[in-house]
Amino acid sequence: MKKIYQIIIGILLILVGYWIYFYSEIDQMLINLILLNIIVYILRTIILRASNAYFKGKVIRYFLSIGINVIWAVFIFTLLFYVSPDFSVAIISFLIVAISLTFRERINNIASGIMILTSEDFEIKDLIETNGFQGIVDDITLNYTKMKDFNGITVFLSNVNVYDASTKKFSAKQAIEGEEEEEQQSEEEKARLKKYAEKFGEIISKQEKLTRYIRILEILPEINPDELESKLDT
Repeated sequence: MKKIYQIIIGILLILVGYWIYFYSEIDQMLINLILLNIIVYILRTIILRASNAYFKGKVIRYFLSIGINVIWAVFIFTLLFYVSPDFSVAIISFLIVAISLTFRERINNIASGIMILTSEDFEIKDLIETNGFQGIVDDITLNYTKMKDFNGITVFLSNVNVYDASTKKFSAKQAIEGEEEEEQQSEEEKARLKKYAEKFGEIISKQEKLTRYIRILEILPEINPDELESKLDT
């Protein structure tokens, strides 16, 4: 949810809580529970936004979000049980059925996201082809893989579909292949090998990548050869 919407909802809840506390004639226990839920909701929003800004790991943020939402749900059901126990039982039964129907697919998607992140078959900024779509990986989360093609179109693919499908990767990390020493090496070759040895660790740490991609172009006969270079640059 956008920040401006969260601010508006927070202000509205504060106004509702102010009216309930000073002007309503409902039971005092119910007033306390409503105010407590408003405070918990506002704190939940602040903590979630702060955690998204502070924690960089997607797995940590995901499980932290689940824990905070579970705590928030406890306060909500406390309020519902106080208002109407029968209504609360009906809601819990409905939630159990809904969770049981969607839990397996959700877990499979999260597990696939974890496997993609840990296996490092491809990374962000890699050029890949999967599920009939070819583009650059823009982001990898626990729920989806975000890709962008050469026309700027962004596609969100489910992690289950990405993990189960065959993936063609066009990007690869650069590596320096060792060369066998010859009996008669010139001083220039020795200096070159020494330079490579000194910078080998630097190249590995930078994890430089090389992307090889071939696109077939059809040049129409009516195109002026003098304008061909400028058209290819654009």
